[in-house]
Amino acid sequence: MARRLLVEIRREERHAQAVEYGLTPREKEILKDVVDGYTYRQIAERHGIAGSTAKKHILHIYQKLNVSSKAQFVRKVIDEHLA
Repeated sequence: MARRLLVEIRREERHAQAVEYGLTPREKEILKDVVDGYTYRQIAERHGIAGSTAKKHILHIYQKLNVSSKAQFVRKVIDEHLA
């Protein structure tokens, strides 16, 4: 029971932190794909969007998270448990 409660608390923390940055549901999906190592092309194919649209989503995520590189992006996502 305690383990289930801890899992739920962590899930709520991740959601709250993602909301703080104003990420849309689509941006949250793409954020996870980037952290999982997918390329722009793979992300576009997974979501049925153009490569340029995938890049635009990632740019918006970078801006919202206030990062300027993939390394900073991944580090922030991991440190703040966003994915």
